[in-house]
Amino acid sequence: MFRSHVRGRFLFCCLVVLTLLGSAFAQDVVISQVYGGGGNSGATLKNDFIELYNRGSVPVSLTGWSVQYASATGTSWQKTDLTGTINPGQYYLVRQAAGTGGTVNLPTPDATGSIAMSATAGKVALVSNQTLLVGGAVGSCPTAGVVDFVGFGSTATCFEGSGPTAGLTNTTAALRKANGCTDTNNNSNDFLTGIPNPRNTASAFSFCGDSTPPTGVGGASPSSVAAGGTVLFTVTVTPGSNPPSTALFVSADFTLIGGSAGTSLFDDGTNGDVTANDKVFSINQTVHGSTEPGAKSIPVTVSDNVPRSTTISINLTVTEPPPPVFSINQIQGAGNFSPYDGQKVRTSGIVTARKSNGFFLQNRDGDADSDPNTSEGIFVFTSSTPPAAAAVGNEVDVIATVQEFVAADFSPPLTELSGTPVVAVLSTGNPLPTPVTITAADTYPATSIEQLERLEGMRVRVDSLTVVAPTDGSVTESSASGNSNGVFFTVVTGVPRPFREAGIEEPLPLPAGAPATVPRFDANPERIRVDSDGQVGVTRLEVSSGAVIENVVGVLDYAFRTYTILPDAPLTAIGGKTTTPAPAPTADELTVASFNMERFFNNVNDPGIGEPVLNATGWERRLNKASLLIRNVLQTPDVVAVQEMENLATLNALATRINDDAVAAGQPNPMYTAHLEEGNDIGGIDVAFLVKSTRVTVNSVVQFGKEATYIDPNDGEPATLNDRPPLMLNATVSRTNAQPFQISVINNHLRSLIGVENEERVRVKRRAQAEYLAELIQATQAADPNVKILSVGDYNAFSVNDGYVDTMGTIRGVPTAPEFVTLASDDLVDPDLVDLASTLPAGEQYSYVFDGNAQELDHMLANGNLYATLSRFAIPRVNADFPETVRSNGAVPNRLSDHDPSVAYFTLPAQDFTGPSIQIDSPMNATYLLGAPVTADYECSDPSGVLTCAGPVADGAAVDTSTAGSFTFTVNASDTYGNTSQASATYNVRYGVCLLYNAAQPSNSGSTIPVKLQLCDANGNNVSSAGTTVQVANITGADEATYAAVSSGKANPNGYFRYDSTLEGYIFNLSTKDVPAGSYLLNFQVAGDATVHSVMVVLR
Repeated sequence: MFRSHVRGRFLFCCLVVLTLLGSAFAQDVVISQVYGGGGNSGATLKNDFIELYNRGSVPVSLTGWSVQYASATGTSWQKTDLTGTINPGQYYLVRQAAGTGGTVNLPTPDATGSIAMSATAGKVALVSNQTLLVGGAVGSCPTAGVVDFVGFGSTATCFEGSGPTAGLTNTTAALRKANGCTDTNNNSNDFLTGIPNPRNTASAFSFCGDSTPPTGVGGASPSSVAAGGTVLFTVTVTPGSNPPSTALFVSADFTLIGGSAGTSLFDDGTNGDVTANDKVFSINQTVHGSTEPGAKSIPVTVSDNVPRSTTISINLTVTEPPPPVFSINQIQGAGNFSPYDGQKVRTSGIVTARKSNGFFLQNRDGDADSDPNTSEGIFVFTSSTPPAAAAVGNEVDVIATVQEFVAADFSPPLTELSGTPVVAVLSTGNPLPTPVTITAADTYPATSIEQLERLEGMRVRVDSLTVVAPTDGSVTESSASGNSNGVFFTVVTGVPRPFREAGIEEPLPLPAGAPATVPRFDANPERIRVDSDGQVGVTRLEVSSGAVIENVVGVLDYAFRTYTILPDAPLTAIGGKTTTPAPAPTADELTVASFNMERFFNNVNDPGIGEPVLNATGWERRLNKASLLIRNVLQTPDVVAVQEMENLATLNALATRINDDAVAAGQPNPMYTAHLEEGNDIGGIDVAFLVKSTRVTVNSVVQFGKEATYIDPNDGEPATLNDRPPLMLNATVSRTNAQPFQISVINNHLRSLIGVENEERVRVKRRAQAEYLAELIQATQAADPNVKILSVGDYNAFSVNDGYVDTMGTIRGVPTAPEFVTLASDDLVDPDLVDLASTLPAGEQYSYVFDGNAQELDHMLANGNLYATLSRFAIPRVNADFPETVRSNGAVPNRLSDHDPSVAYFTLPAQDFTGPSIQIDSPMNATYLLGAPVTADYECSDPSGVLTCAGPVADGAAVDTSTAGSFTFTVNASDTYGNTSQASATYNVRYGVCLLYNAAQPSNSGSTIPVKLQLCDANGNNVSSAGTTVQVANITGADEATYAAVSSGKANPNGYFRYDSTLEGYIFNLSTKDVPAGSYLLNFQVAGDATVHSVMVVLR
């Protein structure tokens, strides 16, 4: 055995005591790792290597040293010379020969040799010279100059201690324990085998024993400083030991006070350091003016060259700099943003109002500036109850941070003071600033939503406000009750009620890809929101639309993108909407209603839905209000299309309640029947029908599109299209003596508008739903050109293009052009449909009120066939204009829902109890010549259809004129309902007269004139006979004088013409005795002929 260190190194063959090396410190350099499998099969590393380690406390020079290798049993040595210095805790890597395998290079070696070491067993020596060793067989192990020796593998003939290390492989190395620190001069005990881990002088240091790092004690002078001030930081350093520090460094992280991380401190008499090299490190550092006040702990790192380090901290208190003083109008500025946004400021003013989370502050009247665009008031946000110092009427001093508060995305900001305001009373009992009067001109509808920015936070007054949206609140569904929040919307009295207009609402941005020409909705800046109990201690007001409130005084806040008045005192309303029922229908009208009943659930818990379950009070309240509304407001329509109904059981319960209540109230029992098909809605609401079975026959109720899908743009996968699929009712109204009236009603509840501003998926689905419904309507029209279609429901879409998707335009067949809408649709409906609300005055075209904007979300669309029968249309006022708290009153129908229902009236085919109309054009009130051709011309007509129409001869046949006289032509008719009628026409048939004398030849007055004639027919044929008598009546002159017609002689007895067979005619010997000269008519009648015939005689 032999000893190579003072403690001794032992080889198995013999004991030899080595001479001590020239430096005791050199004995602390050991072989820390041996690996010979580099580049061999299965090896990761490409090279063999030997690793050294300095486990001592001082650097050791390796120049002139070597590492040497011999095989396990060999005596021939190879060496690699070393250079450089190895520091305490440092490793030193000697690269040896490379094999043909391996994939990973060694770290950069500190020395390089070419020795091909065995992967399994061998001998390695660290030698303090560069002379090749001699020996190595059993009993002849080398000792001269050996600093450390390692035998590895069971066959190694030389080693320290009781035996060599365990055998190695291509993938394992011999590693000295404790990262190289273990050295008991026994290879088998000091080494482990494991995965090779080569380390060089650049690797992390590892120290043996208890190494003490340098430490320090720091201080700040002064220890408390205002932001913007300068501080001297000092650190008194105690050097480290084991090994001792030979160089010291101090750095600090000043980011907490606006400086840099890693800032060096100095011990050279500069930068605030007093004495160089006294181990007191110093630096002057300025605290940045924006540093938040408070205690700061500055991290400091003390390190040395070993390297070792410790971290300490220096405590510093930063105080606020005195904030700049600005007036309120200076803080507000003339624009939408304060020029001092984010800065801490100091101001003062009179407290004008208190909220639950802050108070309003305003300049005295005399302190106001001359700029009308700068507000004199501001809100001070305290987040909780404001301090007692902020009492109304107190003049206070406030130190706070200016903040532009944005309550909603893209909303204009509210300038306020926040950040834990410090409030101090300056005086008490001050008069409040004079309120500024807001007039109609200040709320011009066509200006910006920021038009009242100049009055933000100030006291204002409005002489008269008109309510345009009722007091809002929330709903407790289990009890079907409403709760008030005291908020309602108004306009200055005289300003028209605001309606939702076309376009994307300002100031929301256009969606990505939307055309720049999409219209913009100005958000109706004329609206003024009123938070009736916004000030602490003021009672809220429950009010309906249309009410007038006079002398409103309060502060002007800004919330929900709307300027809001917080009244100083409780308000009183005058008037307001009252229930406006639908007109009572006539017996000749069919009525169809549509009604979103707003989440109409019952008191039964249905598993798997998670729906609200009403208690007994709430269920009774909903049933009673619904019954009152449908019976007394809607006038018990023939068909009620319902939206947001839970299920068929709930609808049946409602139908039973309405029927029973009608009987109890002495009204006709409508005998409503319920029709509902379950849809896809995850909340459990569906569309349905109530049908008055006493009047309407249900032919079919069919659901469409339950399985329909669209492509969700978020994942490109099919998704459910219709949450509440369209439900089509085909029904017939039949009446006695009337044509049946058939109608197809499509009940719809489309996807809500929630998310339409910022979710492409919502817009794509809304367009797909509109197109699906449009195609369903078109297919129904195409299948039956005579069909009468009424598409109804809650479309969740305005009557105007909202700029995202023109739902109603698409369904009606009048889609918006692509340049004016984000997602356009083709024209899918022809002929187009008519929105029945368009038949109402413009101010009545709404069914819903949201944020003070009246709007039509519920629509009734009729095709041309049905529209031709429309008699009237109504939107009863019962819900949308009434405060939320009215929901709690079960004795009235109002506010059952937040939607107003609609009722359409259609004229039914008239009941027919009248026979057909008969028109006789020939014969009719005329006189015809004997034998004249006359054709019968008559017509029968009836709305319900003519069953029979018959006269003496058929229409178009010849009428008999072969006999002279008066005749009656009678036509009888009947219709399809059995109604009969009769009409008659009277006509005459007369003889013609053919003269057998010259009537124009004058005769002497007083002479006898033989008047000769024949009776002729229409063709001039002589029809005279002895059996037909001709009787003379008289003579009339031009002066209307009448003379007796006297025959001369006895040829004409009794004043009759005498028939002369030779003449084949008639003769009358007229005596003109006593008849003066002139022209006369001889008047006579023929037997059976009612006509008075005349012939002329002339006397001279």
